[in-house]
Amino acid sequence: MTRTDPDPPRRPRIGVALGSGGARGWAHLGVLAALAERGIRPDIVTGASMGALVGAAAAGDRLDALEAWCRRLQNATVLRYIDMRIAGGGLVAGQEVARMLRKIGLPDRIEDLPLPFGAVATDLETGAEVALTRGPIAGAVRSSLAIPGVFSPHWHDGRWLLDGALCDPVPVRLARALGAEVVIAIDPNASCGKPLWHAQTPEAPGQTLLSRVGMAEVLPKAWRGMLPGAEDGAEAEDASTAPSSQPPGYFQVVSTAIDIMQVHILRQRLAQNPPDLLLEADLKHVGILELHRAPEAMEHGRALVDRHATALDRLCLRPAAPV
Repeated sequence: MTRTDPDPPRRPRIGVALGSGGARGWAHLGVLAALAERGIRPDIVTGASMGALVGAAAAGDRLDALEAWCRRLQNATVLRYIDMRIAGGGLVAGQEVARMLRKIGLPDRIEDLPLPFGAVATDLETGAEVALTRGPIAGAVRSSLAIPGVFSPHWHDGRWLLDGALCDPVPVRLARALGAEVVIAIDPNASCGKPLWHAQTPEAPGQTLLSRVGMAEVLPKAWRGMLPGAEDGAEAEDASTAPSSQPPGYFQVVSTAIDIMQVHILRQRLAQNPPDLLLEADLKHVGILELHRAPEAMEHGRALVDRHATALDRLCLRPAAPV
């Protein structure tokens, strides 16, 4: 009788679920690059909001092109890419998303991506979660990116869609539905016990997204009241009842409200559909529209993988070594 060696154990199908977070989602680029350097490459990719944008690039093997694009974002050039203007249901029309996806070399349709990919969005009429796994990539990504109060809703496949983070900020369930056996989830919004919003005193007002990147000067005059400290806030009867900190601006209120909402939604969703490994990025200090801070977020993502090296090794996700 001829003895045959047993086949080496098959590597499980790896899914990555990339969470929402606006500019904080650039951390996904660092995470995916660090995983690849360890020989861990996903077979399935899902994403919500910014996670959908990075996820589409990952599924299309265009992460290098996306990283090169986002590293070129500097200061007021961000305004051009987010085409900021008053649009129906939001402040940002989001038409530049499709142009950027074409620029980095992605195909037109999800079915043409090398890896299975799914983005989550939210039906504005019913509130139902919508899994976008077929059809135009640009429409799926733009729908998932429709942050309430910032990006206008997107008409896709016969319905108005909003940010996927309203239903599932880190779409683990969708990754498993697409066939993932092991899921690594990345949450760019973890506060790690820190405050979700930092008030700034009138004596030392903080720089906002728009002032810091030099956009305040090019905003329509009516918009400048959205910046923190632009107005005195609610009138006080006397000095003893006056606010001790600058009133938050529009984008701070929207961003922090979304953060609060996502903390509660994500806690429930992860309890229902726990990943095999959750990587939590502490990037609350990065505003959701501070797209020019990509290098900082990417470096944080790389460090996150290094800190979880032991847990990653326990998952046995690397290809079997040749005998």
